[in-house]
Parts: sequence; structure tokens; C-alpha cells
Amino acid sequence: MAHYAVTSDGEKIANPKWLRRRERKLKKLQRALARKQKDSVNRTKARIRVARQHAKVGDARRDFLHQTSTTIVRETQAVAVEGLAVRGLARSRLAKSVNDASWGTFLRLLEGKAARYGRAFITIDRWYPSSQLCPCCDYKIGRLGLDIRAWDCPSCGEHHDRDIAAALNILAEGIRLKGESLSFMAGRSQSWDETPERAPLKLRKLRERSLLPSGQADGTVTTSRQGCEAMMGGMDGVEFGAAYINSWLAAWQGNLVYAQDPEQGEARRIWARVGFTALDGAERAGYRTRDANASRFNLRALLIADLGPGDDPLWDPDRLAADVLAALPLTLEQAADWAVDWRTRPREEILALRTCKNLLAPTKMITGQLAEGPVSARIEQWLRLWPRLP
Repeated sequence: MAHYAVTSDGEKIANPKWLRRRERKLKKLQRALARKQKDSVNRTKARIRVARQHAKVGDARRDFLHQTSTTIVRETQAVAVEGLAVRGLARSRLAKSVNDASWGTFLRLLEGKAARYGRAFITIDRWYPSSQLCPCCDYKIGRLGLDIRAWDCPSCGEHHDRDIAAALNILAEGIRLKGESLSFMAGRSQSWDETPERAPLKLRKLRERSLLPSGQADGTVTTSRQGCEAMMGGMDGVEFGAAYINSWLAAWQGNLVYAQDPEQGEARRIWARVGFTALDGAERAGYRTRDANASRFNLRALLIADLGPGDDPLWDPDRLAADVLAALPLTLEQAADWAVDWRTRPREEILALRTCKNLLAPTKMITGQLAEGPVSARIEQWLRLWPRLP
């Protein structure tokens, strides 16, 4: 297994192969252990050397799993993964590689951190044919051998990397599953409505699926911002619950996909505005303000970095920096004091420090666009403290 994981944006995370890299040394140490006399001092020393090598393998694996899972969760708003039968794979001819990869632990870490940071976590059924579907036209090519790493779609002619195509299909299926309870979906940009063949590959198949409102199967959607605001206007007196929050978050995630797509151009700001309206609805329904702010700030910083500042205050880097500072739960002095010995602090204080780090992350994308002043100076002070935060 050359790659540990493949993301929908085409990134292939290399497989570190912790055990196999130390296998030769472990064999040598275990042979030396086998030759030692039982209950001897030398046998005890040899056993400790073997145990230390295994401990190094485990430490390196845990460090990789925590760093990779944290990076994925912090950089996304929703995580969709394939439901792997890890126990079954561990009994196959790939048993050593599967056990070395520790995918089960990786998925548990992803799920736990997604819940901690307020991200959506969707598990796709293991029988979903993600590697057999064309992400452009939904053509199913059929069963593919493990030796086939790329294929051409007979229907649309697109060339696909097997792993990237599977990641795109898992993303689309995750968005579909998350949006099943929606009664509305944000309107599509004019460029997509007029030229659907130019839609991003990972999104074309969503056009035919259940993300459209009932009665609008032809793909025409009225102004989604009006729809969002109309729903928000009718929220007074509604008994809020997790299902209602999830509906708003599904709308936010659907818009986020288009707002992050470079092919949408300036229309990305429209998608972002509609998404922010859905986030407002989720917040009013009981979604945590700190998580909503982190999502808003991330997208605003991304669009400012990609498209530049705009006339609207939403796309002003200095305004964004000021909003981030206002949302921080701690002062700079308090955070600096707690960061010194954060491991011994109460859980509430550690969570506050993590919230600060999560909210400050987007400002790293716009530091070069900030005007000189007290806001930029304060942001620089926070960013110097940022690596010390948990």
C-alpha cells in the first residue's frame, strides 16, 4: 500500500509503513533474544531492547495518526470516509500492512475530533462502489482488480486515477447523505446553470441527486438567500433539536463546496453569503457559536486570499482580523499564562486555548494583507503565541 489515504482534492498521504521500516532491526533483536538463556540477565536486556523497538513503532504510529487526523479535521467542515471492514482485511493476505496502518484507530480519531471541533462526520457504506463509478457521469465500470490504478470512462471519456475518483465519489455520497433531510438547497451560480458541462467533476453527479428541493427536479432553484431568510423568519417558537441543526449544517456544507471551488470565480462570494445565512440558522437553532465563527472565519480568509479584498466588509482583511480578536474567549495575557503549563490545566481551560488556536488559524492566510495598526500588531502577537497553544 503506497498511500495511507487519498483526499477529494487529490492529495495522496504517503503510507509511513512504521513496522516494515523497522522490521529488519526487529528480526535481528528477536533472533538475539531467542539465543539467550532463560532467566538470565542478558535475556532481560535483550527483551528490553525488543520492547523499545516496538514502543518506537507504536509512538511513531500514534504521532502520525494524531497529526494527520487533526490536520484533516481543522481544514475541513465535513469529513466523509468509507466504512472499512478492518477486521476482515486483517485476516487477508494484506494482514501485516493493514494492522500496521491502524485504520480503525485513525477512523476513531477522526470521528472524535470531528465531534470536538463541530465538524460533520459521515461514514459511507462499505458496499458503496466508490472505485467503480465515474465522478463525472456516474457510469459504473464494474469490478476492477487491485492492479488497475487508473481507467478511462467509456461513457464520457474522462481519465481517472482510481483512488482520486473513489475519494470524489465518497465526497459526493457524503454530501448527499448529509443533505437528505433538507427542504431547500442553495441556488446554483449562473455559470453552472448556463453551462452545466463546466461544473466541477466532483459536483456534477450531485445535480441529479436529492439535494434539490421537491418540485424543482429540473435544476432551477429560486434565490436561495431569500429561501434561507424565509426559513429563519419562521423559526420563532420552533422547538429546536439536533435534527434541525443538522439540516442547517447540511445546507452550509453544500454551499461550502461551491464556495471553495476555484472554477466558480467571483460567484464563490455568493455561495459563501448563502452559506453564512445557513450558519446563522444553525446558530439560532442551538449550534455552538465558537464552531460557527470558526467556519465563517475560515471561509472568509480563504476567499480574501484567493480573490482579494472586496467592497463588502465581509471581504475586508482588517475587518476579519478584528472579528477574530473579538471572538476569542481569552485575552492574550491570559492565554500566554495558561499555555506555559496547559497540560496541567482543567479541561475547560484547555478547550478555551484550543478554541483560540482554531479561531486564529484563518488569520495566517491574510497576514500579508493587513494594514499597519493596533489590529495587525495584536494579530502578530497572537500568531507568535499560536505554536504554543494545544
